[in-house]
Amino acid sequence: MSDHDDSDHAAVTVVGVKSSLAYGATAVLAALLFFVVLPFAFRWGDLVAGTVLALSAVLVAARLASTRSVVLYYDAVGVWVVAGVLPWRRRVTGLKWRDMDEAAYDGGLWSWMTRSWTLRVSHRHTRVNAILLTHIAGGKQAVASLNARHQQWLQAHGETWQG
Repeated sequence: MSDHDDSDHAAVTVVGVKSSLAYGATAVLAALLFFVVLPFAFRWGDLVAGTVLALSAVLVAARLASTRSVVLYYDAVGVWVVAGVLPWRRRVTGLKWRDMDEAAYDGGLWSWMTRSWTLRVSHRHTRVNAILLTHIAGGKQAVASLNARHQQWLQAHGETWQG
């Protein structure tokens, strides 16, 4: 029997991932590489074109995987962002509930139309954005969820908001 506690995973709530709009820059890069650079590379031969194709495919796949790896979640301790594909590049950043000031999103016509939001989670003592994420799908709901969970934590620990 494993000493791994599966109840830890039940306590994690994912509230945000990158929206489809976040993949736009990668789509433009892929179009440029495959429809402009690759045909031009054939002028120098099949070996050069094959190399360009392979490198382009790896670059586009890496960017897609990197974008997909961004996840905003919370647990009993705080709110966190995990990002990165390769083990030595994978990172978790965030802040504890006791240090959180508030979560907010930047709205506007473009955000409303695309349903892609910029999220900010600020530190309560320094007023800096401890977490700043762009192009988050369902960002309004993520902010509401984080702020509600933060209020629950404050009430459970006898603290009041120091805004």
